[in-house]
Amino acid sequence: MNLDFGFLDDAGRLVLAGWDAEAGPLNLQVEDAEGKRQPVTVLARFARGDLGTEAALGILAVASPGSMPAALLAGDTRTVLDAEAIADGANALISACLDETFAALLRAIAMGQIGPLPADAVARLVDRTRATAAPLPAHYTRIAAAADKAMVAPGGHGFVLGWVLTDDAADAPLVGLVGDGTSLVPVAINTGSIERADLAGYGERYSLTGADGYQAVFRLPSANNRPAQLILLPRDGAHGFGLMTTPLVRAPGTVVTASLAAGLRGLPRDAARALLARLAPRPGRELAPLPQVTDTRAGSALLLIPDTEPRELRDIPRWLLPHLPPPVTVVPLSDALPAAAAAALRAALAEGRGDGTLTPPCAAADLPDLHLPPGTEVAAGSAAALFQLGLPPAAPNMAAALVHNPLGALSAETELRAADLAGLPFTLRLSSDLLGPALAALPRGLLSAEGSLAIAATSLAAAGRLEIATAATTEFWPGRYSGIAAARIDAALQAAP
Repeated sequence: MNLDFGFLDDAGRLVLAGWDAEAGPLNLQVEDAEGKRQPVTVLARFARGDLGTEAALGILAVASPGSMPAALLAGDTRTVLDAEAIADGANALISACLDETFAALLRAIAMGQIGPLPADAVARLVDRTRATAAPLPAHYTRIAAAADKAMVAPGGHGFVLGWVLTDDAADAPLVGLVGDGTSLVPVAINTGSIERADLAGYGERYSLTGADGYQAVFRLPSANNRPAQLILLPRDGAHGFGLMTTPLVRAPGTVVTASLAAGLRGLPRDAARALLARLAPRPGRELAPLPQVTDTRAGSALLLIPDTEPRELRDIPRWLLPHLPPPVTVVPLSDALPAAAAAALRAALAEGRGDGTLTPPCAAADLPDLHLPPGTEVAAGSAAALFQLGLPPAAPNMAAALVHNPLGALSAETELRAADLAGLPFTLRLSSDLLGPALAALPRGLLSAEGSLAIAATSLAAAGRLEIATAATTEFWPGRYSGIAAARIDAALQAAP
């Protein structure tokens, strides 16, 4: 093997790129600094335009040396890998490699065979992709693809809806990545699942299956405001190495998750699970021992999910302030709070006793870190639920939930599951002494405040510290920006093995 580039990914795998004079099987090994040998796994063989042949002489391979420096063994040939070249090898490969090698690298990262890359290499990779890829929709000789909807939420989770066609109706022909300059993550793509009669005009050029649409999901590891790119390319070299890309639109978390929920509707269970696995949150910690709650009050906090129009939000503090001990702190549970909504809440607080304050919004991803003073009485719920259901009666030394339960989905005789509570409107009333440990134990990376509160309440129920009351009303009108769909996804992710 003639080695062009080599580097270590952040998982410690040695990535090798180069070529060989023959397209046959390779017998490669790496020898680490201690003399131990490990096999080299060839990830891809591909044609290279600089070699004057259509034979698959290009090579992308990985190995796992126990220590560095290392040497590449190919038959009787021993090549010592230069430590300085390896240290900067990712940047060198991305900057100078052939398009065919670059596509093979992207494909391997998208399929989880390589990665994560060093942060500086990610920035270079995204820049090169943006500069050289065809914008979606893109049409190549053997494959065409588009992304009709491509969005990402402030919390990092995203959803894509589009279509893909090949000349041979290939199964699962696409792989994808999302990069934002600091992170590069694979995209889970479910192809062949959406009917697209509008693509009939491409029937002469590509093979139509009748279900040529796809859904895709991803999660960036951290929320930021960097521009993010969706990168699509063929799963294998048979359909070419062309890259396709489109910028992702930033949208509120409720909008992204509602689109995701609609996209999952009607999918087979295994396909839905495969997509949701990409969004799985990191496990939370064990629920800390819950203290006895005293009657001492340190004021109150209203954890408000603003799922209604701003003019309707104003009525929530107006109604609740007389029922909560002063001073009252209103904490909006959302990625961002529109200026009109903030103005409405401040006006309502000013009209009351004049002792209320409005904090900056707290996103669902930050709820495990929310700190309220000990002894604070907490009311929590969506604006629609608080307005229509009200608050549950206070329960000494307990948390209390008031649930809209017209069909009897919840009963005192059955164990409370997050999936049951997440699908129903509810409000909570409890001390911060109970809520704090429940929030701290939440999984990291949940999609919604509704789902987070449902899972927190479920953990309190499991500890014997939640009383549930059923609301008297039989009708309920969800808020325009309801997060119930997202809450159901959160509960499903929490319950997944």
